[in-house]
Amino acid sequence: MQISDCNQLKKLDLTKNTNIKELRLNGNGNLTTVKLAKKNKIKLLCIIEAKKLKKINIESLTKVQDISATGVKKIKKLNLSKLQKLYDFEWTNGSLKKIIWGKKKGHFVRIIVKRNKLSGKINLKKFGGLFYFHCNHNNYKEIIGGKYLVSLNCDYNKNLRKVDMRICSELDGFSAVKEIRKNCNTPVIMLSARGEEYDKIHGFELGIDDYVVKPFSPKELMMRINAVIKRSSPQTQSNDKVEFEGLIIDYTARIVTVDGEKIDLSPKEYDLLFYMSENKNIALTREMLITNVWGYDFYGDDRTLDTHIKLLRKSLGKYSKFIVTLRGVGYRFEVE
Repeated sequence: MQISDCNQLKKLDLTKNTNIKELRLNGNGNLTTVKLAKKNKIKLLCIIEAKKLKKINIESLTKVQDISATGVKKIKKLNLSKLQKLYDFEWTNGSLKKIIWGKKKGHFVRIIVKRNKLSGKINLKKFGGLFYFHCNHNNYKEIIGGKYLVSLNCDYNKNLRKVDMRICSELDGFSAVKEIRKNCNTPVIMLSARGEEYDKIHGFELGIDDYVVKPFSPKELMMRINAVIKRSSPQTQSNDKVEFEGLIIDYTARIVTVDGEKIDLSPKEYDLLFYMSENKNIALTREMLITNVWGYDFYGDDRTLDTHIKLLRKSLGKYSKFIVTLRGVGYRFEVE
C-alpha cells in the first residue's frame, strides 16, 4: 500500500487492514497519527517527510524486516524491542532521542540513524550480526564496535569521546571484503601476513585492488596506495568529452547536448550527470551520490537526490534510459 502527497490526511487508521505487506507513506505533510492492526503482516515500512507524525504503534510490526524513515520530526522515542525479524533499520533527518533495542539484538544487519539527537553510549558488541552502523550528526559519547562491523560512520557527534574497535576481530579480512563489495566500490588494499598464492587469488576474486604481504616498507605501501587511487579515479577521454549514442557530455565546457541540441541543466544536475557518467556501469549508492555531488556536510535528505534525478531524466529525454534505479541501493549510469 502506498499513500503519497495527501496533505489533507491527518489520521490514518489501518487497524482492520491485516493483510498489508508493504506500507509506504510519502510526503503526507499533515499526517499526525497512524494506527496499525495489532496483528499485521507488514514486512516493509517506509515513511518520507511526515514532519508532523507523532504517533505510530510501531511495536505491532512483529513481522517487519525493513524500516526506513526520513524527515519524521515529531517522534522522539522508538521501541523496537519486539521487532525480532527487523534486520535493516534506517531513520534519518529526525528528532530521535532514544531507541529501545531490546535484549535480543542479533537480528540487525544494518542500522543508519543519521541526523537525530541520540546520545549516551551504545555497545554494538551486543548486536551480534551487525555489519553497518552509521550515526553521524548525533550526540553519542561512546561507541563500542561490534564483532562483525565493517562500516562505521560516526562523524559530527560533538560529544563523542571514545570509539572502541578492539573487539572487532571475528570477521576475517576476506569476509569483510565480501561484505564491503555488496554495497561499495571503494578501493581496497589487503595487508596480510599470509603470502601464499591461494590467498592472493582469493582476495582478488573477491574484488580487492591490491594485496600487500607483511612485512612491507611504508614507502612501498604509499606507492601502492597512490597507484590504486590513480587507477580508480574516473577516466574520461583525452578531450574531456564522451558520447553515449546521441548524448554528448563535454566535461570541460560543462555542455550537454541531446541529438545535437544543447540542454540547460542546473549546476547540481550537471554535477550529478558528470559524476554518474564518469562512474558508468557502477552501482552508486545514495550515500555515495550525496557525498560526492553535494559534499560531506550536506544536511538535506534523500528526496533532494530523487528530485534531481527526476529533473535530470526529464531533461535527457529518451536518454534517461541510461539512469537505472537500483531498488534499495541507489542508481547506475548503464551503457554498453
